[in-house]
Amino acid sequence: MERLIIYNTKELDCAELYQLANDNKNFVIGERDHALTPETADETVTMIAIFVTSPITRQVLARMPRLRLIVCLSTGTDHVDLRECAVRGITVCNVPAYGAQTVAEYTMALMLALSRRLPEATTRLRGGVADHADLMGRDLAGRTLTVIGTGRIGQNVIGYARAFGMTVLGVDVYPNEAAADKLGFAYVGLHEGLQRADIISLHAPLTPDNKHLLNRRSLAALKPGTLVINTARGELIDTTALLHALHTGHLGGAALDVIEGEKYLGGTMETEVLEDGSVTQAVLREIAEHEALLKLPNVIITNHNAYNTAEARGRIVSGGMETVRAFVAGNPINVVNTAKK
Repeated sequence: MERLIIYNTKELDCAELYQLANDNKNFVIGERDHALTPETADETVTMIAIFVTSPITRQVLARMPRLRLIVCLSTGTDHVDLRECAVRGITVCNVPAYGAQTVAEYTMALMLALSRRLPEATTRLRGGVADHADLMGRDLAGRTLTVIGTGRIGQNVIGYARAFGMTVLGVDVYPNEAAADKLGFAYVGLHEGLQRADIISLHAPLTPDNKHLLNRRSLAALKPGTLVINTARGELIDTTALLHALHTGHLGGAALDVIEGEKYLGGTMETEVLEDGSVTQAVLREIAEHEALLKLPNVIITNHNAYNTAEARGRIVSGGMETVRAFVAGNPINVVNTAKK
């Protein structure tokens, strides 16, 4: 009998996943409202469905000897040790297309809000100041957008940007020339893309090779006043370098839906790390950097909210259910690793 456990069920309504139990008497389905950790792992489980808040490490896998399938209820899988899963014969799948339009729309919302200084205008008016003479923004039309990562989300962003009248440059280790021809953008190298951009938008998956893709050196290559948007992975940007570029005035602003150490945002983890004694200088630095960024008027930070629409949440659940059913039927879909057993 298959035993499936869904972790962090507070993230969305997982009721549809229970159709698996109704459709197949060989399923036992459980839910946990917390993340998966070595302490919360269930040794009887054969399948799990997880969000990005559940890191799958060797320590976690060692506690689940019967595990055969991991369904990531996300597009990204950088929170999973894919190599260790392959060695243990565990198949890892994702839900690749649930938020392609959703995240792209949010990216454009951030781009518009930053370009037109909406947070500053709102904060000022709430403080009783109606004067907007020094809140002049910039049109998107005529500006150059460099999109780093031209997969599903990146291509949707490009389509929206072109509709706004923007010139678009694409940066990708695997260029899609057919998409470039269809959408009307040109591929360039990273350095050229950084130098020519008025706005940078990140849509690349996190890999060992591109951590801190935007660092002190690459940020220095940007034109003064460039805006940076990140709805991909926080670790693509060196936060310390970002703060330096903002404080020196070289960078025009940043809109971040993801950030290094994002689990500490809003104080949600501060008490916990202090109570269990695991606080480190690195954690304290990340918390301090968050606070410093939040004080800047030209910075927007949201807490991994780009995917968060009713429609996208529904696609996550239905995609997860489809993935489980396909695996049980012997025809796995959306597989991101190759099991060695």
